[in-house]
Amino acid sequence: MNRAKHTFLTFILIGCIFTSCETEQNTDVSENPPLSNLVADAGEERVTLRWTPPDEEVKAYVISYLQGEKYILVQNTSDTINQYVVDNLEAEITHTFSVSWLDQRLDTSEPSEISATPTKIVWYPSDGPTRFNTQSEIDALQDSITHFPGELIIGTDADTNDISDLSKFSRVREIRGRLIIQRSPLLTNLRGFNSLESIGTDENGELVIRQMSGLTTLDGLQSLKEVKRRVGIRENPALTSLIGLNHLETIGENTLTIGACDIDGYGNPLLTDFCALNTIVTAIGIETLVSGSSCIQNETDFNPSFQDILDGNCAKN
Repeated sequence: MNRAKHTFLTFILIGCIFTSCETEQNTDVSENPPLSNLVADAGEERVTLRWTPPDEEVKAYVISYLQGEKYILVQNTSDTINQYVVDNLEAEITHTFSVSWLDQRLDTSEPSEISATPTKIVWYPSDGPTRFNTQSEIDALQDSITHFPGELIIGTDADTNDISDLSKFSRVREIRGRLIIQRSPLLTNLRGFNSLESIGTDENGELVIRQMSGLTTLDGLQSLKEVKRRVGIRENPALTSLIGLNHLETIGENTLTIGACDIDGYGNPLLTDFCALNTIVTAIGIETLVSGSSCIQNETDFNPSFQDILDGNCAKN
C-alpha cells in the first residue's frame, strides 16, 4: 500500500476520532518505530493480523487495506492487544495490509506492511444430517470444506466403525447443527477438528461426545470457542483429560454436563483432568451454570465441583 496514503489516512482518522475534524494536524511521521513481528494468517474470507506490541503505551492501532478503498481504525482497549481479524474479504485475491500505531501524543509510527490471500468459504452440499461410519466415507470428502450447514454425526455403529483419521475435517470452521461424536472405537483424540470455532445456531447446536471406547483426550478442539446450546460428554471409558476445551467461552443455554446429572452409569470413569474447563466456568459463572442444569457426575473418587475447578483443584495428582 502507498505509504503516503496510509500516513494521510492516519491523520484523517486521528482528527475525526480523537480531536476534531476541523483541527489542523501535524503530518510529520514521528520517530516511533514500526511494529515488529507482524504476521498475517489467511483464513476463509478473512485474515488475522498479529504483532508484538511496542514498549511504549499505545493509544490506537491504524490498520488500512485496499478493498474498494476500505480502511479501518482499531482503538486499543487494553495493554495487551496484539491482533485483529479482518472479515468479509474477497477470497483468492492478495490483500496488502499496512499497520501503524499511535502513542499517547497521537504521534504515529512508520507503517508495517504484509500481504495475505484469504481462501473461500466452501459449504458441504447438503443441509440435512450428515453421518459417517467408515473411514472410506470420510476420505471421499472434498478437502476444502469449511462449513457444514446441518448436523454432523461421526459414528453410528461401533461394530462396523473403522474411523481412525479426522484430518479431512481440518478446514471446517463452523457446523450449523449438532456435532455428535460417538461409537468410534479407533479414535483416541479429536485431531482433525483443529479449525472448528463454532457449533450450532440459536435454535440448534450441541456438542455431544459419548460412547467412545478408545478416546483418551479431546485434543483437537482447541479452536472451539462457542457452542450455541449445550455440551455433553459421557460414557467414555478411556477418557482421562478434557484438554481441547481450553478455549471454549460460550454455551448458549449454559448447560455443560460431564457425565449425566442424577443418572448413574453415564460417567467417564478414568477422567482425572478437568482443568480445561477453567475458561468456560470463569466466563459463564458457577451460578449461571447451575441454573442451566450443568453438572459434573463422574462416578469416580475424583469428582470436582465447579468451584474446585476455579480454585485450581481440577486434576488428580
